[in-house]
Amino acid sequence: MIQEVFLNQFGAKPELSYQAPGRVNLIGEHTDYNQGFVLPLAIEQTTQVSISKNNGQIFRIYSQNTGELIETSSPLDEIDLSTWAKYPLAVIQLLEIGNQGLDIAISSEVPIGAGLSSSAALECSVASAVNELLDLGKDRKELALLCQKAENTVIGAPTGNMDQLASLFSEKDKAVFIDCQTSELQLVELGFDEAGLELLVIDTRTSHDLADGDYGNRRNECFSAAQQLRLSSLRQLSIRDLDGIDASLSKIEFKRVRHVVYENARVLEAVQAIKEKDFQTLGGLMVLSHKSMRDDFEISTPELDTAVEVAMSSSALGARMTGGGFGGSAIALVKTENKQAITADIYEAFESKGFKTPSIFGVRASSGAKRLGSA
Repeated sequence: MIQEVFLNQFGAKPELSYQAPGRVNLIGEHTDYNQGFVLPLAIEQTTQVSISKNNGQIFRIYSQNTGELIETSSPLDEIDLSTWAKYPLAVIQLLEIGNQGLDIAISSEVPIGAGLSSSAALECSVASAVNELLDLGKDRKELALLCQKAENTVIGAPTGNMDQLASLFSEKDKAVFIDCQTSELQLVELGFDEAGLELLVIDTRTSHDLADGDYGNRRNECFSAAQQLRLSSLRQLSIRDLDGIDASLSKIEFKRVRHVVYENARVLEAVQAIKEKDFQTLGGLMVLSHKSMRDDFEISTPELDTAVEVAMSSSALGARMTGGGFGGSAIALVKTENKQAITADIYEAFESKGFKTPSIFGVRASSGAKRLGSA
């Protein structure tokens, strides 16, 4: 328990503890920063935080995962931004808490670099805990936008707001349909258990830092295309608008635009399919999404493609890479009775190709950030 970690490190019980989950994006990739639609769900793996005020003007942050204790009197000024500590300290800096010192203990079970939003889980757990401890009065949407700002402006990862909104607003057995233009949310009952279905995560154990250039390049290509088309965002385009605009764009820009436009349409179709319990259609949309990310957005990898191809050939209803790309995880929607066989086939395929052994596990839609000990 994170409370015991805090007690062992700081010699006292924490004043309060929070947890926030990682997330899987069911469909809707690279649409968030283009003001489009996404359909993530929180997973059971969480980051837990215990916190107390201290009598000094110092931040002491301990990570059980690394065994490191970071001490600083000023958020970020004295910290190597290549360390895990940049995430909680960026959030604290933007919360503008003045001279109040804090002791914080952190423990996370969200795999790092797997495309499951370990960074948002850390940001949202810290932001929620500090907000309540210091009675800052911010609501969940304000916290989500603040955590996104921490990623964008302080850490330098050009992400949208999907991860933080999913981590803060999710509910058990539901996906979160997000309109990233307005930040409006709709909870969608999944019904996977009743249908005898499970969602498998295939963590390829190949990772890519979203603060690196490739993710930012894709974002810039989308923004450049929107600017040339005199649009505020690619959200303004529909599928019928694609005819004729290729002459205004480079070949690469048109491919990026085509992915975003069709992906937005796929999200809307997926929401409707889930509401109608049409999981065959949902699975087909997942496959189309992966092909678009592979061919038009060009963010897949041989490991991700293998995971998707083998899952589909081994009876999955649908499969796709999830997350920012260039590594990380794929997901597969499978019948529970076929889970073991699909898992074995993926292990065998990865071994035959000389890839790292993947980590494969099931996830269920879980609750968003909450104070530990509360319902």
